Amino acid sequence: MDSVLITCFKCDAKNLLPVQQLSGDVYCQRCGRGLHQKAGIDSHLQEELCSYCNRSVDPDKIKSHNDFCDMFPINCSFCNRKFIRQTMNVHERECDRNLRWCKYSPMGCQFQGTQLETEKHEVGNFHVELMMKLLLNLQTEQSSNATVLARSLNELMSLKDDNARRNSSAGVECQDVILQQNECFIKMKVKQDNMEEIIRKQEMEINSCKLEYDEMEETIRKQEMEINLCKQKMDELMTQNSQWKHEYGLVKDMFGQQSKEVQKLEESLTALTKQQTEQCDKVENHENTLNAVITANNQLTKSVAEDKKFLSDKMDDLSRKQKGLEDDLARDKDKLDKNCTLQKEMRQKLGKLENNCNQQNETRKKVDEMELECRNKCSSFEYVWKVENFARVQQSMKSGTKTDVFSDPFYSSEFGYKMRLQLYPNGNGVGMGTHLSIFLQVMKGPHDAVLKWPIEYRASFSVLDQSTHQVHLTYTLEYDLIKFREDYAKPIDEFNTGLGFSTFISLDVLKPLYLVDDAIFFKVEVKITL
Repeated sequence: MDSVLITCFKCDAKNLLPVQQLSGDVYCQRCGRGLHQKAGIDSHLQEELCSYCNRSVDPDKIKSHNDFCDMFPINCSFCNRKFIRQTMNVHERECDRNLRWCKYSPMGCQFQGTQLETEKHEVGNFHVELMMKLLLNLQTEQSSNATVLARSLNELMSLKDDNARRNSSAGVECQDVILQQNECFIKMKVKQDNMEEIIRKQEMEINSCKLEYDEMEETIRKQEMEINLCKQKMDELMTQNSQWKHEYGLVKDMFGQQSKEVQKLEESLTALTKQQTEQCDKVENHENTLNAVITANNQLTKSVAEDKKFLSDKMDDLSRKQKGLEDDLARDKDKLDKNCTLQKEMRQKLGKLENNCNQQNETRKKVDEMELECRNKCSSFEYVWKVENFARVQQSMKSGTKTDVFSDPFYSSEFGYKMRLQLYPNGNGVGMGTHLSIFLQVMKGPHDAVLKWPIEYRASFSVLDQSTHQVHLTYTLEYDLIKFREDYAKPIDEFNTGLGFSTFISLDVLKPLYLVDDAIFFKVEVKITL
């Protein structure tokens, strides 16, 4: 029978399904999530599933698909941690090592943070104060420059007046002084040009700052509008939160009622378990009674066979006597009549004995059916394994070469199959480092020669809740002879390869329910088909 291996995107479980079952909706055998609809099954049979996004991809293009797959893990260029491609943009905005300066740092802002923190900081109102200080400083500097320029012009005009007076009074003797005054005038002119250029640049900067200030006022106005909208949404959310609180109260009451019903069901289950134990005891007593009945039936059958042979011999003797009596019929008719009557009675007894034999055979068939039914009822069993010092065992598995630990061997019955549990405290295969892995191994036993092979069983693995005794985690391993034929066969070595779950339970959820006082309990329930 052709089968298809489908991976669940939610719990990463491998589901081996026959093609005949793909005519409708397909659901995960572990978590119950819908895997594919009917329309997508045929194309899936001819394509390969991406192990990251669970999409159907041409096997020849699976490598190029990883270059743009949204679920493919890539390294952050800042912290070198791995994230899926879909969330990398969000992470880069929040990465602690991707620090940026505020865009208002030229104005004196000293803030430095991630992209997301910087964006939140830049929309704040506290940059207006920096902008106002910068404008005031520029205006003050422009006023001081204008004062210096006016003072220089006044000095220049006074020098010109002095020069004119000296020219009229001193004449030729003042030529040297005139040359000095001309040089001073040229220097003052250059200084005046420089001051005018500085004033022009400062006016441009002031205009630019005014534009930025207007933009910031517009941004603040928009933010105030957004704040008002946020307040309205907050009011709506508060109203919706009140409704949710009311609904939560209703759900809580319903959950309380369901808890009471669950408690009643647990009490009923306890009573049923007690009744089942009593029935098993009754079945055992009934089996002993049936064995005694079978022994008595065998003895009775043997006795009936002996009586039948005796009666057959007797009938032969009677036939011979009848023949002799027929010869002597004329002489002894009365004796012949008596013999005929006796023969008739003997035949009636023989018929009754044959009816008794038939009834005994029917009784024996019923006894065999009841015995087979009793054996089928007693073909299931359970085993509980307590693992102590779990932290020390887990640490030793990390540092040593051994990665697994085994339970003590146990038997399905007094003369049944020999088995044991195999545990990987730090995970195995796809669950390495993240999950706890558990498997069931079939071992070579002393009674394998008289047992049915390959073994056909259905096992349920559970990790027990030690706190509330209500949240037991259970997964069921179904019988699959096609895929795991060698694991169900009669063991050639000491044990066969174990069957179970590589991702049985996440290591992060062991506490506080399942790992208590550094001890953890595992239970396996095995139902063997005889």
